[in-house]
Amino acid sequence: MSQAINNTFFQTSAHAKCILAGEHSVLYGNPALVLPVMNKSITLSYQEAENEIEVISNLPYEEVFLTLFWGALQKGLQNLHKESYPMHGKFSFHNNIEMGVGLGFSAALCVVITRWLIWKHWLNKAKLFPFAHQLEDKFHGKSSGVDIAGAISNHLLHFEKLGNKRYEITAKWKPKLYLSYSGETKMTDVAINKVNTFRKAHPNLAKHINDEMQESVFMIEEALQKNQKEGLPMLVSGIEQAKHCFEEWGLILPELQHHIDYLYNLGAIAVKPTGAGLGGYVISLWEEEPPENISLELIKINV
Repeated sequence: MSQAINNTFFQTSAHAKCILAGEHSVLYGNPALVLPVMNKSITLSYQEAENEIEVISNLPYEEVFLTLFWGALQKGLQNLHKESYPMHGKFSFHNNIEMGVGLGFSAALCVVITRWLIWKHWLNKAKLFPFAHQLEDKFHGKSSGVDIAGAISNHLLHFEKLGNKRYEITAKWKPKLYLSYSGETKMTDVAINKVNTFRKAHPNLAKHINDEMQESVFMIEEALQKNQKEGLPMLVSGIEQAKHCFEEWGLILPELQHHIDYLYNLGAIAVKPTGAGLGGYVISLWEEEPPENISLELIKINV
């Protein structure tokens, strides 16, 4: 996160995130591991002026972006009882976090808006996480807060519901982890509803899957605390077990499975969706660096 501040000009950035393990079960109090994706971010710049409020984004999806921005900003102002406060000046945005692919665009947007409200002295800086979490609920209903935590942290983070327990993890070795886009837009609400329906129809099996996902989180966390020789096989098992949870929930459709199979064929040793499932981005682990000159963008992420 970068930030520039003076009396009339403000600028801040928030980065994307990916979840290494713990999706869906984190909503029910289980832990998740979330990683920053530092080369994808949203930057908000604001210059005070006498003219009426203006927003410039120059993004290919500008109309959708402006709708999301104004909705989140208005919710923030309402929560602070500032909705009738006269505002002047210009907001400018730069963004390369894709929407609706599991990288936490809405969380990053809520974080930069919250930091702007803090700069305006309308909010205490200690309230960054809970307030941004409130704003994100506008996008996904009651969220766990894990995406907000990922957008704020610069390190791998162990997170439990509502941020009541979260701590940074320092890995003792550097696994070769990459993100790639499956080509299918993820459907967060559809995926969450699918899991909720599954839980109601099969409560005992749903509890077993949640326990399985929790075990994968602890397995991955332990793997990163060992040396590479001992940790790599355990990391493979943890990621594959997390993927198995997605399979049991029915969140890996044929198109997503095709992308996963393609990564295995290229040499990946473990692959899973990151985020809600049904589409979006996939995280892959490699023993050696991926081959060059492939028709697929792989984004390296650092633990």
